[in-house]
Amino acid sequence: MAKKDYEVLGLSEDADEKAVKRAYFRLVRQFSPEKDPERFQEIREAYENITSGKEDESKELMLEAPDDPYARKIIGWLQDAMRVQDAKRMVKMAEEAISVYGEAEGFLFYLYRGQNWCGNLGKAIKTMEKLAKRFPDKAYYKKELAISYFDRGYYNKAMTAFRDAYNAGVRDNEFLSTYSINCQSRGEFREGINCLWELLDQTEKNLKEYMYDALNAFTGLIMMSSAAKSSTDYEKVIRHFESFIEESSLYLEEYQEELINVVGAILVSRKYQDAPDLKKILKIIEKIRRHLSDKETLKIWDEFASYVHLFGMETDNRLSDFTKEMCRAMEPDDEDPEFRRFMQLDVKLRLLEKWPDIRKEFDVVREEYPDSYKFVKDYMELLNNTADINRLREKLLKDYNRYAVYYEGIPPYYEEYPQRQPKTGEIQWDSDENGAYRRTNKKIGRNDPCPCGSGKKYKNCCGK
Repeated sequence: MAKKDYEVLGLSEDADEKAVKRAYFRLVRQFSPEKDPERFQEIREAYENITSGKEDESKELMLEAPDDPYARKIIGWLQDAMRVQDAKRMVKMAEEAISVYGEAEGFLFYLYRGQNWCGNLGKAIKTMEKLAKRFPDKAYYKKELAISYFDRGYYNKAMTAFRDAYNAGVRDNEFLSTYSINCQSRGEFREGINCLWELLDQTEKNLKEYMYDALNAFTGLIMMSSAAKSSTDYEKVIRHFESFIEESSLYLEEYQEELINVVGAILVSRKYQDAPDLKKILKIIEKIRRHLSDKETLKIWDEFASYVHLFGMETDNRLSDFTKEMCRAMEPDDEDPEFRRFMQLDVKLRLLEKWPDIRKEFDVVREEYPDSYKFVKDYMELLNNTADINRLREKLLKDYNRYAVYYEGIPPYYEEYPQRQPKTGEIQWDSDENGAYRRTNKKIGRNDPCPCGSGKKYKNCCGK
């Protein structure tokens, strides 16, 4: 087995069959054929190379071969070459046999398999087309033809072939999953959704064996029902997933990446339709956490929950870009503290200009995103209790203008509200260089009443 094939899937050479399958289906959804056909082809070929030869399909197919002792010997040699995955030898022997005995089924089958493994997909498709045409009662060839078209990027032809194979009774998990991906790439969402519901029904009969396939089906169902704007399917799959968490609790610990993919798909779908609110998603996360025990795994879900908060707020259409910017700016950061302080003063000043019209947006932040609201809470309380907004603005501007001197270009606050920008010479300094600001009014004592009108002492209010 080529080491490169495992590297393409991001695996080590000792990866088992389940790990290979997980990596493959994760990558083909990430690098779909319509978005990145070259990367998709590389992933598909690596998967074919790794999984090929593990089972000899010829035994199940009952391949026809010429009734000749030497022809039967050739079939035996072809089987040996297939077991060791000697693709070039398979192609050479099969072509020589066909030149002598004609296009017997057995020789065509091994020729197709060898061509496929060698990466000669165009030739492999032509060989499989012959097999599918000559043996229309064998559903296996219909399936192989559909997947060959899909691998080659012939998605329109693949749709027809997938439908033929499906109507012939092909229902294995890999076929249904690949069929659904082709449906998604062609925008045939209803057809793909039906495939995945059928796949999910099959896998739930044996979750221990097919847990990965079930979670993959959930991810696909959420993505396609969202893209199709099918609220009926979308709500159904969310409810089904919640009950699935309880039914599969014994196996959840082993499938963290797949579970995060499902919840991530629910989160991303909020951008496209009336998806569950953030509290609902966080409840799903909490349901999953209840069935986990490993500390590192729980830590991953805690971090993911924090990301859900952040992503949810960034995609919430009820919030303006400014409100999101304000929340980001007020969060602690390892960035240059002086620049951070300047940007916080900037958003505070801009908020003053929008107050109180924007108050409802911060009510949403308080209710839906408490992790972000805690960083703006003090300033919100100050705004709500301040009787003199102008006085508060003067205080903020005093500090803001000190930092603005070092800002290249027009600071954001003055760019948005140019009428607030002081005229040249209006700001008085003790010297022409970076001097201290010269006070024009009497200094307020720490224990004096705060001039903003809050009723608190200056040191406990604006003088903090």
